[in-house]
Amino acid sequence: MNMPILPQFAEKQKTIEIDGAVIRQDQYGRFHLNDLHIASGGLDKNKPSNFLRQDQIQALITEIERCSDVSNGIKAVESIRGGLNQGTYAVKQVVYAYAMWISAAFNLKVINTFDAVANQKHIPDLNNPSQLRELLLSYTEQNIQLANENQTLTKAIENITATENGVK
Repeated sequence: MNMPILPQFAEKQKTIEIDGAVIRQDQYGRFHLNDLHIASGGLDKNKPSNFLRQDQIQALITEIERCSDVSNGIKAVESIRGGLNQGTYAVKQVVYAYAMWISAAFNLKVINTFDAVANQKHIPDLNNPSQLRELLLSYTEQNIQLANENQTLTKAIENITATENGVK
């Protein structure tokens, strides 16, 4: 059974923020565990390196990579040393395991945040004149359509109630 390890919303890399900490992604859509560590409160005992040392987690990473459509040598977890994007990046499944390892409350917060981002509809940028114009035109068209439907219904009600026998 092949399951994609990269999150479905990585293509556009929507911003994920948990308790004020922005969770960065690398070019493959993997999430920065160090940012998650900060979002969790930053306790030393919850460092990604401590989490990744566990045999159970190493087995999870191996299984994810074995059962996934991984191409071009993309790993489920990768640590980058040096440079602007240094840190440990991991796929969503490892992020969930990491959050669960930290605490049930943090795990639920991460899952709910990721679900909200994955299911998020396009939110227009109201500072963009083109998007604002499109939004206002759409609203105006809907308003006109509803007004026309309302007029039709009002005339129908007047016709029914204006009859000799009235409404039964």
